[in-house]
Amino acid sequence: MAGNSSGNLANGGLVAEYDSGVLFVLTTDDQEDTLYKVDYSTGFAGVTKITNDSYIGYLNVAGGYVYYKSGKHFNRINLDGTDKRDISDENLGAPMLYGNWIYFTKNEGIYRMTTDGTDEQHITECDSYSAVFSIYKNKLYYVDLTDVVHGGICYGYIHSADLDGSNDKIISYQKAGSEIFIVEDGWIYFYDRLGHLGTCRCKLDGTVLTSLNSYDYYNVINGVVYSYAMDQMFKLNAADNTQTIIILKAAANISSIFIAGNRIYYTVMDYTQFKYGTEMISVMFDGSNQYIVSDIGEP
Repeated sequence: MAGNSSGNLANGGLVAEYDSGVLFVLTTDDQEDTLYKVDYSTGFAGVTKITNDSYIGYLNVAGGYVYYKSGKHFNRINLDGTDKRDISDENLGAPMLYGNWIYFTKNEGIYRMTTDGTDEQHITECDSYSAVFSIYKNKLYYVDLTDVVHGGICYGYIHSADLDGSNDKIISYQKAGSEIFIVEDGWIYFYDRLGHLGTCRCKLDGTVLTSLNSYDYYNVINGVVYSYAMDQMFKLNAADNTQTIIILKAAANISSIFIAGNRIYYTVMDYTQFKYGTEMISVMFDGSNQYIVSDIGEP
């Protein structure tokens, strides 16, 4: 029912899985990005360009359409590149498609609207864009970053609510920050900066809190945490939480990490241009079989 995984969207949504393949975004210059798709049957030999647009991110896929953020616009396009439409010209924060609704942040909290851009509803109260959220099994989980202010920095408790915003309650009083917030396979992953616990996870009711032996920026699949620090990527089984394994050393500092199919996709910072995401690399879960996605050029 979700348009992309919680972990991919928490990292900016430059990669998404669809029924028969993977979508990904490559930066071509300072203003224009290119959205591609690659079918599992052909692999990277069969890459197809879908569209060019400015500052593409937060890919969501449903019903043969790709929904994505482009600068301050939120657009929809067919998987074959036709019928491109502007769904919203508001600057939606972290849009996530779930069922027939698009959930997002803007002034005063979390909102949702139908996939055609109508019937906008304000479902939670927060100050400005100060919330991070995810949806899992028909429940909304979020951090209201105005719950706690300490030393001029905002933190929040972890809330759960029904998808229309009703039955809102605090499930954990751990003071979470604005770093990566992921809900995956019955667990909530977040960063406890004020409590000095670092990257943590807890069950959906806030119990079984565990401080993970992981780095601050990460993605999660099947209880395995893939994190990065500088130019290294690490792997940790969250259940045993004992040994963090280095699986690769990149050519430059890693800036985001995505998971689709049986591969990891990560971007690196280009210090010569002072921007993120100018190069994307794909590897297997053990760091092997590297493919430089950015080298595909124009198909």
